[in-house]
Amino acid sequence: MQVNVAELKRQGPGAERTVPFAESPPAAGPAESGIEFLGPAAGEARMVNAGTGIFVTITGTQAFRLACSRCLGPVEGSFAFVIEEEYREGSNPDGGTYSQDAIDLTPLLAEGIWLHAPEHQLCRPECRGLCPTCGANLNEEACGCPTEVVDGRWEALRIQWERKSGSRGGGVDGGPEA
Repeated sequence: MQVNVAELKRQGPGAERTVPFAESPPAAGPAESGIEFLGPAAGEARMVNAGTGIFVTITGTQAFRLACSRCLGPVEGSFAFVIEEEYREGSNPDGGTYSQDAIDLTPLLAEGIWLHAPEHQLCRPECRGLCPTCGANLNEEACGCPTEVVDGRWEALRIQWERKSGSRGGGVDGGPEA
């Protein structure tokens, strides 16, 4: 998204310009993210002549689809983003640069969308996820797998406890049963 800032520079410090946009979502990103962007990112870019450069604020929304973090079912939604950057003509160690009165906002927009994209999403707040034993989607069916979690590190202690409590009458503290 190229924006011409010649008129903004000519008007001097304090001059503003707002440009609406609907841009294709960024194509490349972390492969492990699993997110798919749906449709264009839409919003507006507000540019202000700050005297030393052009201060840009991009606000917008982006629709997405990804897998639920618990059950792996599809989740669709949208998120809002706000990105700010100062552009200077020539070199700028702290921000963006531009030349010939044109600023390319595409890299800033792509970076901002990836930084604001959700990493984890649930299909619904009460999602029960997948059975860790058989992999069944617990939102759709009860699988019948045992739900008791046995930690093997405590198994020897459990066996000792059963031996002692069995020989002393079965009470929890080794005493008689109530």
